[in-house]
Amino acid sequence: MQPGIHHGVYSYPEAARILGVSARRVARWADGYFFPRKEGIGHSEP
Repeated sequence: MQPGIHHGVYSYPEAARILGVSARRVARWADGYFFPRKEGIGHSEP
């Protein structure tokens, strides 16, 4: 499989180690996430 959209060069744990952050944070950046807002729920796109 060639690297590209949806197929990264690094796994989340490898990227986390390189960046010095948690694998969970890398996953949130890569996959997007939902969060509470004053009115409803917000979403952060990848």
